[in-house]
Amino acid sequence: MARWLSGGGGGGFTLDEFFRSVPDNVATAFKNDTFNGTIARLRCLCVNLLQPLREEYGASIYISSGVRTHEDTARILKQGGHPSQTSDHLVASINPRATGAADIYAGRGGRPDDDLTQQLFDIARRFTVDPSVHYPVGQLILETRDDTNAWVHIANDFPAMLRHLRLVGQETDGLLSDHLSGLLVDVVGQRHKAKGVFKMHNGRRSSDIDPVHG
Repeated sequence: MARWLSGGGGGGFTLDEFFRSVPDNVATAFKNDTFNGTIARLRCLCVNLLQPLREEYGASIYISSGVRTHEDTARILKQGGHPSQTSDHLVASINPRATGAADIYAGRGGRPDDDLTQQLFDIARRFTVDPSVHYPVGQLILETRDDTNAWVHIANDFPAMLRHLRLVGQETDGLLSDHLSGLLVDVVGQRHKAKGVFKMHNGRRSSDIDPVHG
């Protein structure tokens, strides 16, 4: 049975969509732990960003990469990619300061279409610069490569994610209290600010677009 993180009945995002690249035994462990920090981050990402983006776009959005483990990072490196060792994709147990992120694309019938993915990026970019539709985007990147289709990387804003984790912690009798205590250091120190909106080509940053409004 599908476990919905947002929406439902075919109009939202399910947990399985974020675990496609993760080994079954690892995925099962996380899916059975209802209140772990990773799932809380994904729900925040879906409710605050992906679901509004899907509704604004008016068509399906596909997730090519959601949650990652060390094994995923090694696999991407072997394939010629440039994954960050502190990626917001990483599960919370590996990177407690990961905000939660997804690589997404648009297409027809599930087949990627670069023009439609560009349109998706333009809509998401408007989320960050138009005060009337502002959503808590921490990072937004249009990534292109010579050897594959384009995708959009989108990540939670750190303060918004922290507020969500606090709420979850309250709802689960403080199960996340120790986890939150460590994250508060970053907020007080203001080390986590908006990461920006830019483009990358073949793993290299090519141009900044607009700053994300905090």
